[in-house]
Amino acid sequence: MNGTETAGVVGDGYSQEQAQGEFVIVDVTVENSGTEATYFDETALSLIDADGNEHSAGYVPGDEDFFVEQINPGNRSSGRAAFDVPEGTEPVALQVEDMLSFEDPLEIRLG
Repeated sequence: MNGTETAGVVGDGYSQEQAQGEFVIVDVTVENSGTEATYFDETALSLIDADGNEHSAGYVPGDEDFFVEQINPGNRSSGRAAFDVPEGTEPVALQVEDMLSFEDPLEIRLG
């Protein structure tokens, strides 16, 4: 994980989205450590808050990096995902789940 920020609006001048609460924007880099190509997008990410609530990620308009990207073995991809959460929400972890795997999701503690 490369960092987080908050914003009321995400996107560029052509395509913007207003938060219902506020966006927590997470900048991440993922690496395919497997032996076959795999696909990744922001739907594999969830943000866990201090109350244990799980928030699903949304697409950041104008940020094409994580829109169903194929990653070959050993390669990395970076991008951002936005989580629309109530204002003042305290994010404590980022959960990454491989939909094609039976393994438990990876949890990355924030802060």
